[in-house]
Amino acid sequence: MKLHVWNIGRAKFEGMPEAERTFIIGLGHIENEINVLQKLLYWTSPAEKEPDVIRRAHSTQALTVAKILTGKLWEAWQFLQHSYFASRISADYDKVLGVDGKEALEYLKLYFSRDNIVSRIRNNFAFHYSVEQIRQGFSLPPDTDEWQIVLSEARGNSLYYLSDLITNYAMLNSIDPNDHKKAMDRLIKELLHISHCFMTFGDACWIIVGDMYLRKLGEGIPVQELNLEDCSSIDEVKIPFFIEPGS
Repeated sequence: MKLHVWNIGRAKFEGMPEAERTFIIGLGHIENEINVLQKLLYWTSPAEKEPDVIRRAHSTQALTVAKILTGKLWEAWQFLQHSYFASRISADYDKVLGVDGKEALEYLKLYFSRDNIVSRIRNNFAFHYSVEQIRQGFSLPPDTDEWQIVLSEARGNSLYYLSDLITNYAMLNSIDPNDHKKAMDRLIKELLHISHCFMTFGDACWIIVGDMYLRKLGEGIPVQELNLEDCSSIDEVKIPFFIEPGS
């Protein structure tokens, strides 16, 4: 794997208007967090043919990451409201965004202009513990052997699964009360698509900043090529729930 490391330096950013500097730095931070959370969601998801206890633990992990990603996507849109639209940066950038960047931004504007899963999950499940949702969720799961708690000598291996069973049923019920499997598929699909739109828009904005400020007047930016050996395939990585405690 070949990486290209651009050593930009502080001085080039100091030459930017403060509003644009704040916007692009914040946008890069958002892209980094979305990137990390997407990988964690993939690596924590349950695999087929796992024992039931392990599958339930991995489902708990994956949905926890999904809820955090949901909250971050909602906050990312709030950031754009203030730093891109209200600051009027959009008046200039919208004219020079590439096709992909424009399409991504238009989709985000349409998505967040109406009721959506990201806002719904963020407000009720991601960063708020809703007493009412837990109360209502209690009656949703069937009375099966999934109402479990798993205890271990190591606290990190304990799992109060029935608590997540109830709250996750309530969450999926808020998406599609008639088909929870379809609700889960829709949740993951929308999270990944909205993540993709933010990343696409962010990349387009970095191209604009690069052309306007970082590479202007023909000034070169030192670039270092870095070759990484023995990188893992994304399918080779798995984050287990149950682990041996350290010494």
